[in-house]
Amino acid sequence: MVPLSPALPHLHYPLPPAVQLLLGVRLINWRKNYLFQGRQECYAFNGTQRFLERYIYNREEFARFDSDVGEFRAVTELGRPAAEYWNSQKDILEEKRAVPDRMCRHNYELGGPMTLQ
Repeated sequence: MVPLSPALPHLHYPLPPAVQLLLGVRLINWRKNYLFQGRQECYAFNGTQRFLERYIYNREEFARFDSDVGEFRAVTELGRPAAEYWNSQKDILEEKRAVPDRMCRHNYELGGPMTLQ
């Protein structure tokens, strides 16, 4: 599998309040020393596209969306409330499920000839 796009350090959706409490994060009172990031990855293999979006807090992945699974999954207990919340939002799921065709395929068509086969 060949990554088609670099990791993008941003998140599309706010964390639900339960996860904000678990992480000790408040929108008006951010802690100074922590790392919170989202990573997006596209893979192409045998004519198919796969999209992964990983949510990371202090270098530990706590939740992810995998287009092969079609929903958010908790990687640690910390990610369980976030995954449950995001899976309850049908518009978020529809958008994430469309990413392989909308973004990954488009990026592959633009950069595919330049990647190693």
